[in-house]
Amino acid sequence: MKKLFTFSLFLLTLSLQAQKPYFQQKLDYDIAVTLNDVKHTLSGVENLTYQNNSGDTLRTLYFHLYYNAFNGSSTAYTRQLNRVNDATFSFAKPDQLGGYNKFSVRNGSQLLEVSLEKDNADIAKIILSQPLLPNQNVTLNISFEEKIPFAFSRPGHIEQQYLMTQWYPKPAVYDATGWHAQPYLENGEYYGEFATFDVKITLPENYIVAATGEMQTVETLHATSLVNLKTFDATSLVNLKTLHATSLPEDSFPSSSAKTKTIQYTASNVHDFGWFADKRFIVV
Repeated sequence: MKKLFTFSLFLLTLSLQAQKPYFQQKLDYDIAVTLNDVKHTLSGVENLTYQNNSGDTLRTLYFHLYYNAFNGSSTAYTRQLNRVNDATFSFAKPDQLGGYNKFSVRNGSQLLEVSLEKDNADIAKIILSQPLLPNQNVTLNISFEEKIPFAFSRPGHIEQQYLMTQWYPKPAVYDATGWHAQPYLENGEYYGEFATFDVKITLPENYIVAATGEMQTVETLHATSLVNLKTFDATSLVNLKTLHATSLPEDSFPSSSAKTKTIQYTASNVHDFGWFADKRFIVV
């Protein structure tokens, strides 16, 4: 009888979900960050407009803070590695760890309450100051600083090469079945909302950056960013004819420029935003 009741309840739940009209939440990001390639930190501000297209009233939002999976504590990521006897992260040095040093959320002038899940520090729960009704939106101002981990997994850095995936505070998906606030895993994929992005990245000017979306700024390429090339016929580059590379040992990193630059990218209706930066990249 108990099994029959459970199965009936399951069917009822599926029936109720099937009656809900399909929806997707709408997200608009405006992000400005600065890379510190000495401390391997990224700091900045994220202005996020979250449109509630569901028929439900939301009082909380769940966010992914994926870099907290690499902060040295027990997380879903480390527990998964332990289960499969993968020692990739077990001998991490303190300076190779990552995570959020700062994370605060405001709605206007009001500072919102933020708490991290006990067993998964890469999932944050945010209490809204007012219920978010159907077809309404809320704009959140998020300040953050994160230590970029060594590239044990997909994101991270290898010295001054930066593989910036899953790098920004990101709301979990809310769909007809509720919240999907899954933690970071080595084996697994990401369920995310589609969104528009306006991203500004400030970093030393001799870095070459590749990123999602379309570049909105004009880049000046520096010959010092090219490795082991004597002559580079840049016929595919606008306003460049020939680049002469300095003689740098293979795999060495040129010194970072004392000057910085800000590069802007925009993207519409994409699942995620990633970027990669290295002073040794070659543009062809």
